Order: sequence, then C-alpha cells, then structure tokens
Amino acid sequence: MTELSEISDYKAEAGVVSTLIYHPEFIVHSNYLHEKYFYNTDNACIYWAVRELFNKKITNITALNIEQVLASNRAVSKKMQEYNLPSIQEYIDLCFNSKRDTVEEYILLVNRVVTLAFKRDFYKKTLDWQRLCTNDDVQLDQMNNGVYRQLNDLTTQYVTDGEISTFGSKIDEIRAKINEKKMRGESYGLPSKFKSLKEYFTYEEGELVVIEARMKKGKSWLAMIEALHKAMSGVPTFVQDSEMGDELWYIRAVALLTGISTDRIKNEVLTDEENALMESAHNYLKKLPLFHNFDPYITKEKFYSICSQKKIEIGLKFVVWDYIKCDDSIINAAERSSYMGGIANWLKNNIAGDLKLSVLAFAQLNRQNEVAESDGIEKYCSVAVKWEEKTNDEIIADGKECGTHKMTVKLNRLGKQHLGEGDYIDMKFLSDKAGIEEAKQHKKENPYD
Repeated sequence: MTELSEISDYKAEAGVVSTLIYHPEFIVHSNYLHEKYFYNTDNACIYWAVRELFNKKITNITALNIEQVLASNRAVSKKMQEYNLPSIQEYIDLCFNSKRDTVEEYILLVNRVVTLAFKRDFYKKTLDWQRLCTNDDVQLDQMNNGVYRQLNDLTTQYVTDGEISTFGSKIDEIRAKINEKKMRGESYGLPSKFKSLKEYFTYEEGELVVIEARMKKGKSWLAMIEALHKAMSGVPTFVQDSEMGDELWYIRAVALLTGISTDRIKNEVLTDEENALMESAHNYLKKLPLFHNFDPYITKEKFYSICSQKKIEIGLKFVVWDYIKCDDSIINAAERSSYMGGIANWLKNNIAGDLKLSVLAFAQLNRQNEVAESDGIEKYCSVAVKWEEKTNDEIIADGKECGTHKMTVKLNRLGKQHLGEGDYIDMKFLSDKAGIEEAKQHKKENPYD
C-alpha cells in the first residue's frame, strides 16, 4: 500500500517557507495556501508563523520573531516538540538554497504543495470509497451521489488560483467571452422556443425558471415543447416527469413533430403520407440528445446522481422538472408551503447552482390561480411565468386571432417583466396536434400612460 509520505515533496514545502522568510510580500499571491496542506509538520509550523507575522505587518522575518510567534501558541509549540523541530536558525540555514526570488517561481512551488495535498486527500477518499463497496447497506444511488459530492467538494477546496481579484481586473476577459459568443452566433443562455419569451429571458446556467399553471391545462405540453426545442438545437436535455409515461410522451412528441393528432396516432389507420411522417419523426427522435424519465417518486439523491452522471457523460445543460408538488402526507398549509419552497431551493442551489445547469420547473396553480400553498417557490427562482386561460372578456377584447391563452412574466430577476393588466403574451393551445403556439399579439396598452 502507498504511504502518504510518498505523495509529498519536502523540498517544495521548504522552498515555499524559505522564500517567504526572505520575501514575505510574496504571500499575497498565495492566499489559498493553508498550513494544513503541508505534509511535514516543521514546514507547516514555520509557514503558519511567517503568515502570522505578515498579518501583524512585520516584514523583517528573523529566527527570533518566528520563535516568539511559535511560542505564543501552545498547540503549535506542542507540535514542534513532538516532531523534534531543529532550531529556527538551523532550519533557515538548511533551506536557504530552496528559496526563490521571483513571484512566478514561488507560485510554482505553492501549486506543487497544493497539488500533492489534494492527491493525499484524494487517496484517503479512495480508501473510504473502497470500504463503501463492501457495505451491503449502501445503495448505488447513495454511493454515486455521495462520491460525486465529495469529489466536487474536494476539487472546490483545492482551487490554486483562489485569490479574490478586483472586478476591474476581470472585465477584459468577461467582455472577450461575450464577444466570442456573438462571433459564433450563440445566444446568451438557452433561448425559449417561444419568440416573445426570448425578449424577457433566456435559460441561463445556474438559474431556475418556474412556469405556473392550473392542473390539466397544458404544463406537460409546455415542458415537452421547451425540452424538444433544446434537444433539437443540439443541447443535451433531461426531462424528469412525474405525470407522463414514456409511451404518451412519445405519442405527443411525434404529434408535435408531424402535426398528426394524438388521437389519430393512437387509434386510427394512418395514410401512407402520415406513416412516412411518423417514420421520419421516429428516426429523428432516436438521434436527439434527450432523456425522459418517468418516476413520480424519484428521490432528490437519485435525481442529483442522474444529472451529475449525464453532466460528465454527455455535457448535460438543460433540465426540466415536471413538476414541483407536495408530499400528500403533509396536511398543514404552512408545512406544505415550506416543503415546496424547499424543493425550489434545492433545484436552484443544488441542481442549477452546484451542477451548473439551466433548470425549468413547473408548479401547479390552485383554483384562485395562485401557486398552491407555495409562495416560497418564488423566493428561489430567477423567473416566474404564469400560463393560464384568458377570460371571456379578454378573448373578446383581444380578438379570436389572439388565442385563448396567455403567458405572463410575473417575476424576472434576469430582465424585464409584464406590467399591469393587459400586459401578456398571447398564446394558442392546440391540445390534439401541435400543443402550444404563439398567437397574433394584441395591442398592449402602455402601462406608463
């Protein structure tokens, strides 16, 4: 078995410390370096002392003031005695040839120390993971999720460029990235299928968009349309569905692509032309970077595990969660609201934030056309869109050509939102064929008049 001492470099550690003794100002270039990253205790103790002196604005580092700082900390003094640390002056003399006189050379040594510390911790984690393999009580999903999170935490901990730079020092790089996207013709974020929604927001990495709708009013059509649109654009997409099984999802997807009604696909003999369209849609769907999983009782751990796996395997970018719902066993309204807000928080921070994905989730409206017992949902999403039927008065005022449904951007932390009564996007709902389309847009009144 490998010894941890084999995953260390005394000379590199000593080089870091001796460099700081002669050039203590270099320490500002290695704020991410912690004494725990040193394998050798003498190097760790003296590095800690030098850092303490620098923090006290003492830049003339000597054996004497190092000894004084070390003596002031009982825990450190005890460690020194345990490991028979030589005299500080002797240590400085021995390490003199290891020092570096440029920041660039110093940083190379620092990164060497940090890299080896990471490898030691990684090695210790692998031993823990091996023990998991022999534990029959540990399920595959738990293991996969746990290992991924531990690895992510470990990687995040050892970021070697961890200095916090001024914003001004980063803006040239940021601007260059934006211009590169423009040159490639890429939009910022993933645009919606619906042209009018693009004016309000895009599905951005790390953000949660929630669409609210009444039960049986087209949530699943909206989910499918947005998912297919992304996948057809080459964006790896995953749909987690709690309502629609694979067979119905397939039928609706084919109807969407061909314009053949779902009833005809399911129940009637199709014409030769329709069969040809069916075959073409069938073969097209097979090639899309699209995943659909029907599981009304999926756990957070399993979902996270699937997303993290697909992120690694195929570069997953867009996730649809259909839909945010409460545990039926929870009766109290406040508890239900808290529960559903917790799901939104998890989708925003763990799925969108942690895994760096764009997430679209759906929430169910109650009879009062409000998000059922879940005001907490909107605390965590970046965008909230309401999908609903128009009233008879709205249909008459707008005209039949403007459709029977509407979308309202009621909350938008990424851009503008709809303002006041009469400000919305006109939509058509064609449940048997193409699902949902934009209609002719009614003339909106200026809310500022």
